[in-house]
Amino acid sequence: MKKEATNRPLLLFKNHLTGRPQMIDGVKISFLSNTIETDLNKLGVDIYANVNTLSGEVCKHKKVTYKNLFIKIYATGTVVINGSLHKYWKGENFTDFTFSDLVDCINDLSRVFNFNPSEAHLRNLEFGVNVSPIFNPFDFCRDVIAYKNEGFSRLTTKGGNKLNIGFKIEQQRYALKIYDKGKQYNLDTNILRYEVRANKMEYLKRTGVRYLSDLLDIEKIKNLGAILFQTYSDLIIVEKVNTSAMSSNEERIFALCKNPKEWERFNPKQRCKYKKQFEDIINWNGTTHRKKNVAQLIEHKWAMLLNLRTQKSGNDLTDLILKSGNDLTDLKNTERECFNRLDNQLTNFFEVRENRVCKTCGRDISTQKKGSLFCSEKEFGAEAKRCRNLNSNPRNNFMNRERRLYSGLNLFEVNQFLK
Repeated sequence: MKKEATNRPLLLFKNHLTGRPQMIDGVKISFLSNTIETDLNKLGVDIYANVNTLSGEVCKHKKVTYKNLFIKIYATGTVVINGSLHKYWKGENFTDFTFSDLVDCINDLSRVFNFNPSEAHLRNLEFGVNVSPIFNPFDFCRDVIAYKNEGFSRLTTKGGNKLNIGFKIEQQRYALKIYDKGKQYNLDTNILRYEVRANKMEYLKRTGVRYLSDLLDIEKIKNLGAILFQTYSDLIIVEKVNTSAMSSNEERIFALCKNPKEWERFNPKQRCKYKKQFEDIINWNGTTHRKKNVAQLIEHKWAMLLNLRTQKSGNDLTDLILKSGNDLTDLKNTERECFNRLDNQLTNFFEVRENRVCKTCGRDISTQKKGSLFCSEKEFGAEAKRCRNLNSNPRNNFMNRERRLYSGLNLFEVNQFLK
């Protein structure tokens, strides 16, 4: 039996989060409607029936275009709307799309087409942010060479005069894009766009986002942000380095890792190993740190969206955690193979971070995991071993001397007491 559509718009009102950048753009939604054609006729919109030019047979659905949205109407009463909410509301998508705009947009869309947003299933979703770096966005995009074991392909504008504006990568359940939006629209300002598109909503299952109305839940949008940050931190990005300060081994590793083809050949263990070494070399010898710069810009824009203040102690990319406590970056629950250098500097944005210092050198180790007493090799490189050794070597040397001195001269075993 066909489910009867509930044709009653859910009125959604603006809240106090106004004037803040929004990350939602493209959507594909479906819902049931018995009045869609009547609603479109009221708008004076032409409805086209698809006809097979060879057989003359009328196809199963009708097509409509309305304010940058592409609409399909099926005989079963199912309506599918595909397009950019940003473009629907503003006519373009290179400016900021605020949370207030999103609320107004969904209110208007549900009123015009007479449906309830809480009954409109999301079939795919595109989310990302526009940021304005001081460097050329397209040059930066060209240095984004890989994501995990895959290289990027060119992203070009649509139409006859195709313009290369950036790069993209397609996974089975999702896709990533990083491109120069200023170049796309021939603007004189630097606008870098980074976005994730969920091709299958199974990819977003743990975020709780299923219906159009879920996009108005700040807690669920936080979860989308965690995915955005996670994928960005997994990008392999080449920076300029001072080769004169590098050892021959570092030069060899850097030359190996800046080749996109090598990342395709690495197995998971090698990718994890070389990612760490590559980013360690950039941290110590880099003359540019654009990946971190863009991470800061994404964080600041995200903080504006969520009405949060950026922590004074760090401007690194924020690791957002699901309200339920399930970390979206948990290796067991995602496709991630390892954490890279940027991940080691992520911090929970919603917790007050305790200031902690290394017991040996006094360096700030607040970004390391709780319980850390000394500098971490993952955070500070091979020299971090020195901090741990300076603390443990005297104790270990004393125990070794005692064992050598009293070995074989005791009436009973004393090693168990030498701790």
